[in-house]
Amino acid sequence: MTEAEATHAFLWQNGILTNLNQLIDCRKGYYE
Repeated sequence: MTEAEATHAFLWQNGILTNLNQLIDCRKGYYE
């Protein structure tokens, strides 16, 4: 794996985690 590929995978994983956190926050706000 090249450095560019590793960076892309890292950013992609962070993007997924960020999106999941945003969905959880939205659900919390919706149910409260």
